Amino acid sequence: FAWILTSNILVAIDIQNLYYKFSLKSSKIDFGKLKQRIIDDVIKEENDKLELLAFFSIHHRGVGQDFKAMLEKYGYLPFEKETFDKNKNIDVVIVSEIFKRLIRNDDSFDTFVLVAGDKDYQSLLDIMRFKKKHTIVYSLRDVFSRKLLIADNIFLLEEEDIILR
Repeated sequence: FAWILTSNILVAIDIQNLYYKFSLKSSKIDFGKLKQRIIDDVIKEENDKLELLAFFSIHHRGVGQDFKAMLEKYGYLPFEKETFDKNKNIDVVIVSEIFKRLIRNDDSFDTFVLVAGDKDYQSLLDIMRFKKKHTIVYSLRDVFSRKLLIADNIFLLEEEDIILR
C-alpha cells in the first residue's frame, strides 16, 4: 500500500520587484514562462498543488484591469494595492497576506516560494523556517539580497528566463 504525498506550494510574486530592474527599459515579463519555470523546478509529483499569488500596485482605481485579466489567464490570483508610489509597500501586503494564511490554517501549504530579491522579506523567510515550511526564493540576479540566503533553495534568474521575446 503506497502513500502518495501531496505538496501544497504557495507562491508569492512581488511584481514591482521584478519590474524594478526593467523600469528604464521597455521589456515585458512573460508570466507564462515564469509560471512554467516554477512548475519545472518545484513540482515533484503529479498531484502537487500550486497556488500563485501575484502582488502589484495600481495608481488609480480601475487601472490595470487588462493586466489583472492577463495574470488570471495564466492561473495567478492577483492582489492589487492602490498607491501613489509604484515601488513601495507591496512587501507589507505580501507579508500580511501570508501571515493571514498561516493564522487561518498553518497546514494549508508546506512549501513557500517567494519571487523577489528584496531584503525586506528576510523576516518572512525567518517565520517560514520557524513554522517548518520549505522555502524557495526566485530573484533576478541583479536585485538579489544576500539576506535571503537563509532560504532552503535559491534560483537566480537571468533576463532571458522571464522576458517576452
